[in-house]
Amino acid sequence: MRIKRKFKAQHFNMIEFLIALDAIFSMSPYILWETYSNYKVFDVIKMFIEIIICLLYFKNHQKRIYKSAIVMCITFLFMYTYYVLDAYPGTLFVGLGTIMKAIIIVIFILQPREGKGNIFRIFSVLFAFSLLPGIVYCVLNILHITLPVGYIESVSEIKQANAQHYLHYFGAVFRENIYYSPIFKQVCAIYDEPGIVGTISAFILFANNYDIKKNKHLILVILGGILSMSFAFYVISLVAFLLMLISRKKIKRKYFFVGVFFAIILIFAFNNPIFQQFVFQRFKLVNLINNNRTSSQFDLLYNDFIATGFSDGSIFFGLGNGNPIYHSVDVSSYKVIIYNLGLVGFLLIIGWYLGWGLRYSGGSRLSKIYLFIFMLSIYQRPWIIYLYYIVILFGGIENLKSIEHISNDSRLIQNVAIEKEGYN
Repeated sequence: MRIKRKFKAQHFNMIEFLIALDAIFSMSPYILWETYSNYKVFDVIKMFIEIIICLLYFKNHQKRIYKSAIVMCITFLFMYTYYVLDAYPGTLFVGLGTIMKAIIIVIFILQPREGKGNIFRIFSVLFAFSLLPGIVYCVLNILHITLPVGYIESVSEIKQANAQHYLHYFGAVFRENIYYSPIFKQVCAIYDEPGIVGTISAFILFANNYDIKKNKHLILVILGGILSMSFAFYVISLVAFLLMLISRKKIKRKYFFVGVFFAIILIFAFNNPIFQQFVFQRFKLVNLINNNRTSSQFDLLYNDFIATGFSDGSIFFGLGNGNPIYHSVDVSSYKVIIYNLGLVGFLLIIGWYLGWGLRYSGGSRLSKIYLFIFMLSIYQRPWIIYLYYIVILFGGIENLKSIEHISNDSRLIQNVAIEKEGYN
């Protein structure tokens, strides 16, 4: 009996690891790009991992599933179906990859809350080590140490049209075109842009409560976030840190040191041309007002869509068909959701994440701040119906709640010990 129970526990640990690994794959690393390899070996590996997850789950699933998890799955599938059918109208056949994507997300939702936290922690470690080669090559580039390098075309037709390609080293890629400094290459790691590295790094740091002492892998996450020169990394980290400080009655030493760390970076950055080019230039008021996550071409399309959308009804369900892509417009803004899916689709997506995020947060103060920052991030990164984003939100919330729970327990033990000493 003990052996059988242990065997089941190993299966559940394996499921957590495989879901975390599949979340990394859902971030579209370059090994999955058609421009990297025509043999699709890693696509097969990804599909194989997802099949194993399904087999292990259905063989060893919990007998008891909470009603809230079932309702969460049903509402997700409704939102996901709307997204697939409305974004690509006239598509009756849905690919196997699209179906597997939904199944794995459902399996994640059906995991116990502790399991979601475990998956997030494994994902954090995998993500951190995926940054390591990129960090090393970035430092070597700063030191003017050259290594053999290859080239990979972008998987995006828009980026190809803009003459953007990637420098390819073993285990990392770097964006290359006329807009980026030859002196410094932003860390993309194995992903397609620095923004994804910066955004995910900021959330992982927050969800681990900036506790580097207990999570050594966060050192890589911090380095990756800084060297990505991602505007999102600095903004999310700064806003999250300030909100955490405001919400606390007492400031712990670690938050003081984090604040000093940010201050040192800012002092260094003010006189640094690289920071000026990649970060501070985007803080300009004109850029924030004009929303540099869009383009003038898309703004014309969007404004025309809003002007005529109420009269022809397209404002409610959008134009679908991935229109910005077909119009060769490179956009990363919440406006894309409205343009493609309409107000109905926008409210479905925002409502699902916000509603279930609040339910998961419960009475956790840190979790609510985390959710608030997550919702704000949609402004500049709207593509959130992916496994890794769902792991980051709900797994991150569970991790924060467990940290708060441990902190409250230790505080309670200390208070009891003090009372005993006073009594004696």
